[in-house]
Amino acid sequence: MSEVITEIMELNDRIVVGYVDPQPPENQQTLNYFPENSDVLLAIGDNSIREYIARNLTTNSRTPESAIHPTAILSNSASIGDYAFLGEYSIVRTSATIGDGLLLQSGAVISHHCKVGKFVSIGPNAAIASKVSVGDRTLIGVGASVKPGIEIGNDCIIGAGAVVVSDLPPHSVVGGNPARQLRKSTHHKREKKSDWSINTVW
Repeated sequence: MSEVITEIMELNDRIVVGYVDPQPPENQQTLNYFPENSDVLLAIGDNSIREYIARNLTTNSRTPESAIHPTAILSNSASIGDYAFLGEYSIVRTSATIGDGLLLQSGAVISHHCKVGKFVSIGPNAAIASKVSVGDRTLIGVGASVKPGIEIGNDCIIGAGAVVVSDLPPHSVVGGNPARQLRKSTHHKREKKSDWSINTVW
C-alpha cells in the first residue's frame, strides 16, 4: 500500500517524507515522529485501527490529508470526509455522502445518493448502486455488488464477489450470490493488539 500512496501523492505534486509504521515497507523512510507542519494520511487496511489512530491524531491537532488518484472521479455534489483514499478509476457519484476514513480501491463505484459511514473499506471493482446506506467500519470485498436502496449496518463484512440483495443487520458476515449470512462479525469487539495501539508518536 505504501508504494501506491507514494505514487498517488507524487501525481498530485505532494512529497511523502516518510512513514510511521510498526512494520515499515522496504526502502521507505520510517519516522518515529511527525515533522512540523506536515499533513497526515491514513491508509491502514484495518478499519478499526484506522479509526483509533484518526481519533488520536484529531486529539493532537494533526492536519488530515486525503489521497485521491488523478483518474478518480468525485462528483462536485458529493461530500467526502477527511483521511480519504480514492484509487485509480474509482468513482463517487452525484450527491453521495461519505464519512471520514474511506478506502475506495481501484475501479470501485459508489453510486448517486449513497450514504457511506466512517472508516469503510471498499475493495477493487466493487459496485454500490444508488441510494444504498453503508454503516461505519464495514468492509466490502473485491468485486462485490450491492443492489439499489439496500441498508447495511455497522461492522459488516461482505465477501469478495458477493451480491447483496437484501438489508444486512449490524455485524453481518455474508458471501455468495445472492449473499447469505455466514456468521456474525466479532471484529468490533476485539482488543486492539496491533503494534499501532502502543505507538506513542500520536
